[in-house]
Amino acid sequence: MGVGDDKDSWGCDLWRHVLFNGDCKQFGTSEPRWKSGDILQCSIDLDNRIMSFGINGKDLGVAASGFDVLTGFTPGMSLTEECKMNFGSTKFKYGPPTGYSGYNSL
Repeated sequence: MGVGDDKDSWGCDLWRHVLFNGDCKQFGTSEPRWKSGDILQCSIDLDNRIMSFGINGKDLGVAASGFDVLTGFTPGMSLTEECKMNFGSTKFKYGPPTGYSGYNSL
């Protein structure tokens, strides 16, 4: 099984704006499409069970909601380019949404 292949896993393609969670569905708008050098964001509200994504500070809207939080989360990426990941150990270029914090500050 791959990321997003079942109901307990989410995969997000920010080029096509498609969310995988046992099935495949469009979310957000078709723009912007990410390109090399962009900053891709993922925000998860565990209290309200909402997951959203963004590109360069532009929120793409709610991608998933109502999910089970008792099993925990394991981040993963699949890509063909080099990237850096920031979980909050350094200052974000585009801050998290109001009321959110970086994983490292929990």
